[in-house]
Amino acid sequence: MKKVIILSYFFPPANFVGAERAAFWAKYLKEFDIYPIIITRCWNDNETDVFSQLKSNNYKRENYDGYEVIRLPIKTKLRNILSKIPMIKSLTKILTLWEVLWSNFFITSLHYSNFYFEAKKVIIDDKEVIGVIASGRPFNLFQIGYKLKKKFPNLIWIPDYRDEWSTNTNHNPKGLIGLMLKKFESRNELKWTSNANTFISVSSSLVKNISSYIKLSGVEILNGYNKLHQPEDSKKNQLDLVYTGTVYPYQNFEIIINAIKNINKNNSDKIKLHLIGINTIPKEKEKLINLINNDKNFYVKDRVNKKLLQHYIDKSDVLFLTSYEHNKGWYPVKMLEYYALGKPILLCPSDLDTMEEFILNSNSGLIANTIEECKSILFNWLREKEKGKSILMNRNLDFGENYSRRTQTKKLASLFNNIAHE
Repeated sequence: MKKVIILSYFFPPANFVGAERAAFWAKYLKEFDIYPIIITRCWNDNETDVFSQLKSNNYKRENYDGYEVIRLPIKTKLRNILSKIPMIKSLTKILTLWEVLWSNFFITSLHYSNFYFEAKKVIIDDKEVIGVIASGRPFNLFQIGYKLKKKFPNLIWIPDYRDEWSTNTNHNPKGLIGLMLKKFESRNELKWTSNANTFISVSSSLVKNISSYIKLSGVEILNGYNKLHQPEDSKKNQLDLVYTGTVYPYQNFEIIINAIKNINKNNSDKIKLHLIGINTIPKEKEKLINLINNDKNFYVKDRVNKKLLQHYIDKSDVLFLTSYEHNKGWYPVKMLEYYALGKPILLCPSDLDTMEEFILNSNSGLIANTIEECKSILFNWLREKEKGKSILMNRNLDFGENYSRRTQTKKLASLFNNIAHE
């Protein structure tokens, strides 16, 4: 069986979206004759903060059914400590710039440089290792893949872009340090992908954008959903909506909030919106709270563990989703997970692109772009519930299967096999 090293800074038990991508590769690659070796850092159970003090920070090598995980101790850098002090944020940028610069000469300047030395040792000790994937962010993991390819020329080297890097139009650095950092990172991106066999990313549009910049052909490997759920109808005569995860500055919540407020004026507060885990970007949480303006029909909660999150989802009737301005051709993890959960999705407003196409083709939800459209959909759902009728939708499972984690992992395995046989 071929073996592949997966460098993933985020991995369970850490509770980050980025951890799920590598976790499901680990789960499914064995079905396609590839044995993954995950190299990651130590994490606390259900960890949501990269700077938290670790309960255990020791080297571990764990064997599972069809894969293994190597957990490495993480070094605490001065930049990480200072990042928690708002008054000296500019100093952390200087330290980040310093790390980016010096890592080109001394990889040990990276606080996870042990990923490189561990991967090199695994390759030397195990002749069945044919390739390495580095999943970014952090994108400095690409440097490790680049160095491994230089050390072992026959190694298949594939950078994994969970997000765009230099081509990210939503990242506009400010100030001299920010501009310098972007310049050096742009140069590093070109350098560290220069000897890659190919690259992968989470949508065809990202593949196109990245390919035009680094001059390398890429392949779309979606994040996907894990497994389908069969939800039960809720018998209550009110309508509960849930939004889960980070709120970004390029999302529009005004339409849904105003629509709910408007309907509730004449319907005895029968529509509720639960916003769970929106505290990742404090400024955006504050903006949402101001929009809500103490309305008792909106519930805001910080990040919760998976068990409690599932409780909120089980009690909900509708899963709420917004588009991401300027992010065309992208399939958000949240949307695919919502699809798998089986409850109706309300996309408001639409991206007028892949998100809308997926929801319509999979028959998994409805779409609104104005307050009036949103009110009409919510009001109709509420009336159906009051009549004791189901608002569940008959998903197109044949269409949705291509978006499963297993199917996407099969594409990744085929990519390795094709390169190996070239």
